[in-house]
Amino acid sequence: LEREGVPIGVVATVQGLRWYQVTVVGTDQHAGTTPMDSRKDSLAVAAKMIVELEALGWKHMPDIRITVGRVEVSPNSGSTIPGETKFKVDLRHPQASKLNFIESQIMGICQKLGKDRSVAVEVDRILEIPPVVFNESCVNDIEAAAVGLKVPYRRMISGALHDACPISSIVPTAMIFVPCQDGISHNEAENAEPEDLERGCNVLLHAILSRANPSM
Repeated sequence: LEREGVPIGVVATVQGLRWYQVTVVGTDQHAGTTPMDSRKDSLAVAAKMIVELEALGWKHMPDIRITVGRVEVSPNSGSTIPGETKFKVDLRHPQASKLNFIESQIMGICQKLGKDRSVAVEVDRILEIPPVVFNESCVNDIEAAAVGLKVPYRRMISGALHDACPISSIVPTAMIFVPCQDGISHNEAENAEPEDLERGCNVLLHAILSRANPSM
């Protein structure tokens, strides 16, 4: 929103989320005595996997998100070739069919690289949260409120999960976004200008009034 100079985001969809635990098992070996061509270095193989997974994300832009943010190395010794490396993959996309396709790609990349280097690889899906499509009537009311107030807006996909996701399974739900400085949110550095917050509150108010009194 900040980049495009649009003051209101009308959130229609929230991305689905899947987490995977990837375990690469090689052999603990001495860093000084083991020749390069005799090693089963789990960390080196995991590093190749992470680079290829990032490239997979770039290939399927703009809506795909693939992130590796946690790596555990064992025995985590400066002079030992790592025998086991685990890392978590965070995959997000607003379409279940695309999540299924990218999941198959992740599995294939990890298994192929493991086979190439003769290490054991296990990929387990450990979390799945399906995409959420918000109530179309609520979304339309927010758009109508923005139009009535002459505030520019755009429909958006939320990249982060929100309390609105489980709530949407109980009651009609939608969300409103406003610009944040440098696009930073869910962070202590998040900052929104008062006038942007005011616009967001006014759009929310008019959307609520419209739903409370449809004849308005």
